[in-house]
Amino acid sequence: MKCEVAFPPEWAAIWDRLTPRQREVAEEHARGAQTKEIAAKLKISKRQVERHIYNAAAKFPANWRPGAKLFAAYAVRHGASTGREE
Repeated sequence: MKCEVAFPPEWAAIWDRLTPRQREVAEEHARGAQTKEIAAKLKISKRQVERHIYNAAAKFPANWRPGAKLFAAYAVRHGASTGREE
C-alpha cells in the first residue's frame, strides 16, 4: 500500500524563496543525512549547516513552522533543483 501525503500549495512558494544552498541542505536533510554528513558533503562547517536550516525556517510564517524533514521531503519528491550543476 502506497501512502500519499498532500502537501500544502504554499510550500512551493516558500521553496522558491530559499537560497540554492538552503535547498541543498534541506534536500540532504530529507534524505536522512546528519548535520556532520551534510557539512562534509557540501564542504561547509556544521555551524553553517545549522545556520542555513535556521534561516530557511525563518522564511515560514511565524505562526506556522512545519517539520524540516517533512518540508524537505516535499522538495525532494517534487524534484526541486538546487540550482547547481551535478
